[in-house]
Amino acid sequence: MRNYGGGPFATFAVDRDAAAAAGGTPEGAWTGLEFSPDGESLLVAAPGAHVVLCAFEGHVKAALPCAGPGTACFTPDGNHVVGGGDDGALRVWRVDAPKRRAAQIAGHAGPVGKVAASPKFDVLASACANACLWIAD
Repeated sequence: MRNYGGGPFATFAVDRDAAAAAGGTPEGAWTGLEFSPDGESLLVAAPGAHVVLCAFEGHVKAALPCAGPGTACFTPDGNHVVGGGDDGALRVWRVDAPKRRAAQIAGHAGPVGKVAASPKFDVLASACANACLWIAD
C-alpha cells in the first residue's frame, strides 16, 4: 500500500468565473470526481455544470452545463463526458467541443442518479429507480 500521508502535491479551487466563461457554473456541493482514462484531466460533477480540469494545474478545460443531480463520467476513450439529467435523459459532450452537445439519449422515467461507462466494453450504465444498459450503435 502506498503512503499518501505526506499531504497533497497540489491544491486548487475551481475557478467559477472561468467555468462560467467556458459554458457553465457548478452549483452546490460536488457530487462526483473522476480522472480521465489518460490521467490528464479531472472531471468534477456538480449540479448546474460538470467541469473538466487539468489534473495537474487545475485550470478549466471545459464546462458542460447540466440540469440534474450532477452525475457524470468519462467514456473509456476520454473524449466524451456522459451526464444524467432531471428529465431522465443522458447527455453526451465532446471534451474538445463542449459548447455543442454531441447527443441526448432519453429513456429514464425519473432523474438520472448515476452514470458509469465500462472501461472494457462499449457500454454505458445509468440509473434512476431502474438501471439501464446502453450499447453504442
